[in-house]
Amino acid sequence: MSGNLKDILSHLSSEIDQETLLLYLQGKLTPEKRHEVEKKLLENEFAEDAVEGLQTIKDKQHIS
Repeated sequence: MSGNLKDILSHLSSEIDQETLLLYLQGKLTPEKRHEVEKKLLENEFAEDAVEGLQTIKDKQHIS
């Protein structure tokens, strides 16, 4: 599954790297950086939906 997850993350947004997306999902970004990521996600409906789905994973530390 983690290979599939990395596939999902790599196709979400060309403007946001995988590491930043993982940190976002784990709640480890500064408020400023989090806002920046959210702003970019709003520009891409697929990415927004995908991140919303990934946020339903209970143990965020195991997303990667």
